[in-house]
Amino acid sequence: MPRTLVPSAVVALIENTFTWVTSGENPPQLSGDNAGELTGVVEAIEAIPPELIVLAPPDLAQFIAARGRLRHRIDTWVSRGPGSYNVNGVYVRQIRSLLTTCPDAIPAPTTTQLAFVTDVDLRDQLRIDIGWATQAFTNGDWKAATVLSGSIVEAMLLWALDHADRNNVDAAVSSLENSNVLTRRTPNKLNEWNLHQYAEVAGHLGLISAGSLAQVRLGKDFRNLIHPGRAIRLSRKCDRGTALASLAAVEMVASDL
Repeated sequence: MPRTLVPSAVVALIENTFTWVTSGENPPQLSGDNAGELTGVVEAIEAIPPELIVLAPPDLAQFIAARGRLRHRIDTWVSRGPGSYNVNGVYVRQIRSLLTTCPDAIPAPTTTQLAFVTDVDLRDQLRIDIGWATQAFTNGDWKAATVLSGSIVEAMLLWALDHADRNNVDAAVSSLENSNVLTRRTPNKLNEWNLHQYAEVAGHLGLISAGSLAQVRLGKDFRNLIHPGRAIRLSRKCDRGTALASLAAVEMVASDL
């Protein structure tokens, strides 16, 4: 999971620190007596990764200008003392309002594109999830990387099968059930399937390669380690190997689709 300071967290901080930002009252003048609170808020604002400040050019200019005015006033208080150097709270309100429109996550430019997913919102969310899984791996959070990667593969295969010819999908299910590859009854609704069913049907239809299917099978078993009982029975736990295998399944399936 991401470990950066996101816009929504800073919005909450601003609202808790300056309760008047969400009221209809005119914002007050902030004086040196507010230096501590204002400094904390500005530090938090400046800690947001630049890529998360997603604003149209006019709004971005207003955001930068408002932040600059607050920073300048803080610097003045530090260099000259509290004095009578006030700053209008309207700038705090402006920043808070603009931050409410900013996302808490966006796909990294290097993340797999997933061009086959034509639903833009879903594609962006999947790419964000891939970024989170990759970050979890980098941070040594093997379980998060393993389990999240499995859910990403599920979502990609669901999308692919949902856009395949339903008659072909049903025929593949029948064939796999008759050959006992699928040993449980497959639900009629695609969104009620599990990863094993998605993978076997997609492989049977040629949507993913034999190599990708084999990799997803590994990922399927690893993803089940989220269930403590199964982990105990198999004497297995998520580790660097399970995370690598699951992330590999994500990349291989994405490449096939």
